[in-house]
Amino acid sequence: MKARYHLGKLVLAGMVITGFALSCFFEDTRADDPGSESSDAHSPAVERPKWNVGDRWVLETLTQKIQGRENLASLDPLRVRWRFAVNAIESIADHDCYRIDIECLAKGRIRPKTTIWCDKETLFLHQIESQVVVGGRFRKVQESYSVADGATAPVLSPLTALPLDLPVFSSKGSKSIGEFTYLSQPLPAGSKDTSVLRFAHEVKQKVQPATAKALKSLPDSFSKNLENNPVREIHLDGPHRSVIQLWQKGAPWPVYVDNGNTQAWLVVE
Repeated sequence: MKARYHLGKLVLAGMVITGFALSCFFEDTRADDPGSESSDAHSPAVERPKWNVGDRWVLETLTQKIQGRENLASLDPLRVRWRFAVNAIESIADHDCYRIDIECLAKGRIRPKTTIWCDKETLFLHQIESQVVVGGRFRKVQESYSVADGATAPVLSPLTALPLDLPVFSSKGSKSIGEFTYLSQPLPAGSKDTSVLRFAHEVKQKVQPATAKALKSLPDSFSKNLENNPVREIHLDGPHRSVIQLWQKGAPWPVYVDNGNTQAWLVVE
């Protein structure tokens, strides 16, 4: 039986960030990677999680209060759960991808849904589709990402209330540390519409064995037997925000996330 997971104690800028989080809640450098995956506790390599169609895990996000002059209870930290389900393998821009559907589990009538497509071989994030509520109606938000042929890169998602940032994982012949570049566009992956602006993003990725300070953020269920299940600490730094993730061998998602707006902890059910 496959283990299920809960990302316990785990949006676009401005109005979109607020709408995405609140609508769900209220409407009830170092050297290149050596090229081989290793369980050595001192290795900077990050093993790619293994997903299969049918896998599921649940995320509980804790999003900090949005700063403002009004001290409203509605702006207190938001705790929301989301169910991730690997439902299919689909072709996106000629790449076989895992399609992961994410359902908001907050009680209420308005529950936004999000879908991501990740490359079957590298887990590069090719596309995101989500929903925000504007004027009482859902508005679809879509963004896709691309890199040069044969390359990969970490991607910093536009969503912050639901952490979907993904790093570069170790694979033979590639690096997982250093500077990376990817392009984004508000269109489906592979679209060639020349009238739409595309944006280049630079992200620095740093990988190291988790520090003693970082390990304090681990849930008890992940803090045992660290010799056989080492934890890697990943720092993703973009021009506008930074993300810290802790990945543990065998876990489908980071066991801890801090993107400056939302924190998250992964707990085995």
